[in-house]
Amino acid sequence: ERSNNILLPASLSEEIIVKLLKQKMNFKGVVISDALNMGGVTGYYPNELETSIACFNAGVDLMLWPELAFMDTLEARILRNEIPLKRLNDAVERIWALKERFGLFEKEHRIFNELSDDDKTFIDNTARAVAENSVTLIRGNDESLPLDTNEVRNILLVNVSEIDKSKIFLHTKKLLEDKGFNVFLRYNLSYFDWNWRIDSLAYYDRIIACFENKYFDPVGIPFFKGVEAESVWTFNMLPKEQMIAVSYSNPYYLNYYFQHIPVLINAYSSDKYIQEAVVRALTGEIQFMGSSP
Repeated sequence: ERSNNILLPASLSEEIIVKLLKQKMNFKGVVISDALNMGGVTGYYPNELETSIACFNAGVDLMLWPELAFMDTLEARILRNEIPLKRLNDAVERIWALKERFGLFEKEHRIFNELSDDDKTFIDNTARAVAENSVTLIRGNDESLPLDTNEVRNILLVNVSEIDKSKIFLHTKKLLEDKGFNVFLRYNLSYFDWNWRIDSLAYYDRIIACFENKYFDPVGIPFFKGVEAESVWTFNMLPKEQMIAVSYSNPYYLNYYFQHIPVLINAYSSDKYIQEAVVRALTGEIQFMGSSP
């Protein structure tokens, strides 16, 4: 009765969920489905259209991504008395009340409001705290970290991804340069591009591999392929003491591909707050706080 948002496990049937919410718990809000084309909901009904109809009939008021035929099919089922009209009236009343509550019928209604200075400060502080508490040192020791300009001068940042995202790491480059390091940035490090010049990589005291290959970006398997795989090959040919690997995306990459590299870090995202947290942790300003199972 006190909450506007309630999350129930998907293992419960639609009918049980609706009875819990609307009858037993006197829930007055809108029941909204998750995406109806996901694997977890397939196989229970003949197709996506029937899945949508079954959800609505069970008490779901608002469907995410129903097929275009949903509205006409729903109207036909109601006219044939296969779905009671009161079910439609109930859904309309709930959705109408929600729109009224948020002022969506007002001509001057604004969906988005400008952030106040306090809002911006809160967001910055929260994002920074989340980043600093999530960066995870999977493997590392006192000999490898923290990075010190007295011992490490030249750093090569290598963005590893199928699509060139090296510009994202210009922020990390500047952060490290501000701390006194000489930093160079490039996209991928294919052995076939470097070839006989691979010995010249000894110029760099540290090479930091920055993996930025998220699911669906592009669509495909998450494992390394093409230029990414060639870069991994090159990294694994270099002296292990020279390498640091940071995953700004898939947290499983590092343990899978880098068994011998002494410093492995999971960062989970490449936003500016995470990049700042990684640099601060690498240079010893903060401790690595995150943990991985």
